[in-house]
Amino acid sequence: MAIASLGNPSPPNTPRLSPQNYMALEEVVNAIAFGQRTESITLLVVRCNYAQLGETLLAELLQRLNTESLQGPVHTLQLNCFPHFPDAITGEDLVDQLQTLAQEDCPGAMIILGLEAIPTPEKLFAQLNRQREQVCHQFAFPLVLWMTDKSYSLLAQYANDLESISGGTTLSIQPSPNQLLQWLHTAVHNLFETLLQPNSSASVEQRLQQWDSDGLQHHELAIALAELQEQHYPITLDLQINITFAQGLQYPLKRSETLFAQSATYWQNHAHTHDAQLKRGLALF
Repeated sequence: MAIASLGNPSPPNTPRLSPQNYMALEEVVNAIAFGQRTESITLLVVRCNYAQLGETLLAELLQRLNTESLQGPVHTLQLNCFPHFPDAITGEDLVDQLQTLAQEDCPGAMIILGLEAIPTPEKLFAQLNRQREQVCHQFAFPLVLWMTDKSYSLLAQYANDLESISGGTTLSIQPSPNQLLQWLHTAVHNLFETLLQPNSSASVEQRLQQWDSDGLQHHELAIALAELQEQHYPITLDLQINITFAQGLQYPLKRSETLFAQSATYWQNHAHTHDAQLKRGLALF
């Protein structure tokens, strides 16, 4: 079965899937295969907080579905392809797009991406919840909502009736704690290697554009740190402060000043650590 894609993601460089995530992938494939040629929708939710890991999983999923006997093509629908995205997108917009694709041919599956980029997804979810009967009975194909944990909590809150259609088929794709820790160490190492380049005339902003944060996007460092802390995973104070500084590079001025001050104080009190004074200089810059 050929894959028809709207806004298909580019092949990721990293990371590789763990055995646990492969098992979750197989569950998605099986649920989509089971949801063929039915009279109502099969709603699936895939939760993933990390973009590169999600892209890896999606690429694997599309490959696997290409070998399945499905009732039609698999579409990936990027919400950022909608006109006036992200502010004006509504539940009606999404339902209209699903109707258009379903009229062309009954999809083997529809995968919706980009929910986390909507500033107020609760409005979209509430609108979809009011249209749940139409969604449930008009779209006789598997619909996969691809989202972060934060988006999922809003879905469960504002579209509880719609979410219940999934029947509990909610799969979480997560890196292991060791993988998260490795990404964090590599990301902050690369950050300071980039910012502390000797004899470089590039501005801080220009250097940040060159920052390779490994398997994490820049804003995902804080998410990874919070997940490790929730699991009571041992994290050095030095790593926490490095991430605090990295967060300061992404926040508005008032918030960033507080984070930079925390970092500078730590490096002043731990002058013996590697590059402490250089890092403190960056925080005070």
